[in-house]
Amino acid sequence: MAEARTRGAVGGGRDEDLVTISRGDSETWRARLDAWIFAESDQTDRVRLLVGERTLVGALVMGDQTLSRPLHHLIAAQADITPIKPQLLSGSHAALDQLLKFHQQWEAAQRATANV
Repeated sequence: MAEARTRGAVGGGRDEDLVTISRGDSETWRARLDAWIFAESDQTDRVRLLVGERTLVGALVMGDQTLSRPLHHLIAAQADITPIKPQLLSGSHAALDQLLKFHQQWEAAQRATANV
C-alpha cells in the first residue's frame, strides 16, 4: 500500500494531485508559492519539494518513504540547503540522490557539533 506524507508547508497552484485532497484540506495546498519544484522517481513514487530562499519549506512524499525522515529533519531544523539548491531546482531524479547525500553530510555535521 502506498503512503503519502507531508512535511512543512506545501503548496503550488492548480495541481490535479492536490485537488483530490479533501480531508484536512487547506488554502496552503492551493496557494501559489514561487519556489515549487517537482521530482518524480517513477510512475508510482513522487516527491514534491517547496524550496525557499535558503531552506526547504515543505515536502510531499508519495509512495516510497525513503526521503520522508531526511526531509523531516532538514525542514524542522531549517537547514541551509544553498549548496544543493541548484540541483533541487533542476527537478531531476539525480537531485533526489543529491538530497540524500546532503542529508547524510548535514546529519554528520550536526552530530559533530553536538559532541563539541
